[in-house]
Order: sequence, then structure tokens, then C-alpha cells
Amino acid sequence: MEVSETKLVNFAEKTKFDVRSEFTFPQFQPSTQTAKAMSDTNSALVFPEIDTLLDSEGNWNGVEPVYRFSQLDADGKTQIYESFADIPGVEVSDELFLTADLAKYTTEKLMPALGNKSETQQLKVFELDPNQLLTISSGFKVILKRPRPG
Repeated sequence: MEVSETKLVNFAEKTKFDVRSEFTFPQFQPSTQTAKAMSDTNSALVFPEIDTLLDSEGNWNGVEPVYRFSQLDADGKTQIYESFADIPGVEVSDELFLTADLAKYTTEKLMPALGNKSETQQLKVFELDPNQLLTISSGFKVILKRPRPG
């Protein structure tokens, strides 16, 4: 192949692109007593907005997550509660078990998952080095190319 009057241009800004990823909270596994209390009161855990837990770099900002709770009432409407103890029918012992379960979940599952999770990161795809593509051979520039497999 012969190529004449050809320019090879490297645009460094074209070697990067944005990658978006969605953060999913790790699954909360309550103790047997907590699971029963949540089932008996028809309630569920409501996770905080992920933006409240991350700084501008996408790392955990050190703020403890604030969990809320939802309950489906007899009319089929969802009620949101600031504390599990605020839900009608929840015993003090159930609140204590849930608090322990959430503390364990936060330290063992949530915090490691928040290690470095930003909504958008810029990744370097490749760096184009013309010296890797072109060599001088007898006054000609030769393009090095690997054959395609199969």
C-alpha cells in the first residue's frame, strides 16, 4: 500500500469519553426478627438519594446515610416515616434489631460499595503514539499493521 501526502493528526481530547454508570444499593438482608417486624407492619426500607452520600469526585462524603421507611396503609396508600419506631405497631425491640441490622449493612455493604462511584467519569481510551505506527525504512514511512485474526 502506498500513501502519499498524508498527515497523521493526534487529538488528545478525542481519546477520552464519558462513561455513565448507575449506582444500585447493595441488597439489605435484615435479621429474622427485623424481617418479621417489617412484614407484620407492611413496611419497607427507603434508601437515601445517592447524591446525598457522594462528593463532587464521586466518593463517599462521610455523611451517614439517613434511612426512611414506607408503609402501605389499609387504604393502599404509601406513608413515609422518618424512623422505624414511628410506624404504628412497631415494638421497641424491633427498632433495636433494625438499628443493629442497618449499622451492619452500612459498614459492611454500603460503605465499601460507595468507595469510588461517580455518576460520570472520564476514562482514557488509548494514547496514539505515531512512533508506534510509523517506522522509516529506506526513505519510506511504513505503516505497521497486525493481521486480523480469522
